[in-house]
Amino acid sequence: MREDGDVGAIALLVLLVAWRAVAVVSLLALVLGVPILATRELRRTRRLERRALAALYLFALYVTYSFGLHMVHFEPRFLPAVLPAGLIGSLFVYQAIARARDRARGAPVPG
Repeated sequence: MREDGDVGAIALLVLLVAWRAVAVVSLLALVLGVPILATRELRRTRRLERRALAALYLFALYVTYSFGLHMVHFEPRFLPAVLPAGLIGSLFVYQAIARARDRARGAPVPG
């Protein structure tokens, strides 16, 4: 940042911090949330629904690729093909949290 306190640079820095916070929360939702939700569903119903299976597949794809990237050094140029898998998995967790909140409130839950 320049010495004169450029307002545009400060605003950009604030947006970058917010963007990284969203990225960290999404990563935590994927890495922690998907296994927790799948385990809870397995304990409750003894089987997984299609949505949970799809989320587990996306979780496994993301984790396997990340592991391979760090252990065998895959080319990072292939990472954009795997990033949507992680984002969709984290959206599954957000949706499950919203459904649980709606159930606790007594609101009708779609699907």
